[in-house]
Amino acid sequence: MSAATMVMLSLYVLLLGVAAVSDLVRFTIPDWVCGVLAALMPAAMIAAPGGHDWLGHIGAAGAALFAGVVAFRVAAVGGGDVKLFAVLALWAGFERLIDLLLSIVFAGGVLAVALVILRRLAAATEPAQPDRTNRLPRLLSVGEGVPYGVALAAGGLWQVPDLAAFSGMV
Repeated sequence: MSAATMVMLSLYVLLLGVAAVSDLVRFTIPDWVCGVLAALMPAAMIAAPGGHDWLGHIGAAGAALFAGVVAFRVAAVGGGDVKLFAVLALWAGFERLIDLLLSIVFAGGVLAVALVILRRLAAATEPAQPDRTNRLPRLLSVGEGVPYGVALAAGGLWQVPDLAAFSGMV
């Protein structure tokens, strides 16, 4: 197990945590998080033993970016979500892309159901304000979007054991 590879995977986990928390709090995924994750991937491949399918990883990122841009154009996701999805696909490659997608979809479903429940509970317990201002956090406000960066990060975290095996850590 290479110390460099362990550091890179630890940074991967930390950066996904930053993306998730930022999206929860501000509904924004910082560009620098996606940039560092993208820059970290080639370094992780170089540090890992054995040959790797560089084109498969780049192709998966390109396919994810294309699909993300289409989703962005129809206002289904935000720009940060598109970038994070493309970077996660870069890490996964075509070999693990379906697993990544399934884990993101599952996490997104859990997140959506949880937000529906929490928003209804919060709206029911929030007393009516005479000045009609909403005192609830944006995350719990009815009608707000879903911070899908949380589901993306969860899907990326679900891939860590596969990434560790890929990089020769286990």
